[in-house]
Amino acid sequence: MHQALFADADSDYERASYVICGVPFDGTSSFRLGSRLAPDEMRAASYNFETYSSFFDLDLADVNIHDAGNLEVAENIDDTLFAISKYANKYVNDGKIPVMLGGEHSLSYPFVKACKNKYPELGFVVLDAHMDLREEFHGEKNSHACISRHVIDDLTQKYVSIGIRSGTREEYEYVSENKIKMFTAEDVY
Repeated sequence: MHQALFADADSDYERASYVICGVPFDGTSSFRLGSRLAPDEMRAASYNFETYSSFFDLDLADVNIHDAGNLEVAENIDDTLFAISKYANKYVNDGKIPVMLGGEHSLSYPFVKACKNKYPELGFVVLDAHMDLREEFHGEKNSHACISRHVIDDLTQKYVSIGIRSGTREEYEYVSENKIKMFTAEDVY
């Protein structure tokens, strides 16, 4: 079966400035499974949008974007993170800006790390209803509920979270102790 590309992401790899890749994994999801289907669903939906942005005066049809398809994932999160980190590093080292279509939140870590290694001033912006600042969740350190904590502790303190509506007491204490920039759902509504 042929996998559909993201709309207008038809540049070859060498000419591309951006590389889209899907990571169809939701192995640590705790509420509802299905985010593993998102890469293909986002590609399908991409054909329903216009390519021109009047705000940026930019037509995506004029941007060199390559869709590398879905990356192979493992049955568990640790092996999946290891496997996709090779691609994240390759894309960044080849001078490309990776655009990862997940899957669950934890899959962002290798891509943030690869970009941070090349661009030390990089920051991290999260749009989410949940903080994802736990040290571990259900015994899993690399859970989707821990991604932001790992990014802040390991990679960058240039971090802002937008849209938060819930979290644990410990997560709120961590935000306060570390002076993390956060805008709640009420702040932006």
